[in-house]
Amino acid sequence: MPKEPEPASLAAAAVTTTSVPSDAPVAALEPETFAIDSARSSVRFAVRLVGVSTVRGIFRTLAGDIRQCPDARRCGVEVRVDTGSIETANRLRDRHLRSAHYFDVERFPEMAFHALTIERRDTGIFITGPLTIHGVTRDVEVTMHRVRARDSVTRTADDARIRFRGRFTLNRADFGVRGRGLMRIADGLIGRNVSCEVDIEAVR
Repeated sequence: MPKEPEPASLAAAAVTTTSVPSDAPVAALEPETFAIDSARSSVRFAVRLVGVSTVRGIFRTLAGDIRQCPDARRCGVEVRVDTGSIETANRLRDRHLRSAHYFDVERFPEMAFHALTIERRDTGIFITGPLTIHGVTRDVEVTMHRVRARDSVTRTADDARIRFRGRFTLNRADFGVRGRGLMRIADGLIGRNVSCEVDIEAVR
């Protein structure tokens, strides 16, 4: 059984792959495409409320592809998140978040991200790319680490799967996610900075 790879990014696990000899067949350089498994993937978030407590939530429905290749320039990632899949353990709050006051899921049913640059550092792999929320696009930097994917029944390593965990922080106001109308006053009690944790598993 091969050793577990060193930390790698969501977009380019190939950064940690050993180089391919110059006489290797062209087919060996073709990217491998993995489809995100929505049942095993999620984006969790946390935001401060009134400066003393923390509201935590999750987006449960993700889709997209991860492409791995020994040639890092041919690696890639496309992730789409269903904004309507948000849950915060409070049904009334979830309705507010899905409404036009915040995410406006009828007009903006998805958040989307794709990687543009990948950089390996001592503390992990850093991916930078555009994130679109609520019709607004901003570049974000995500710090990712690769973890071992396991078969859900036997709990043994599953070579057909790849799994990554990562973190990033954003200012929700930069993306226009802030209270409108009657929610404008209450919105002042909610922190602007949102801490996000990504757990992605994908399968060939």
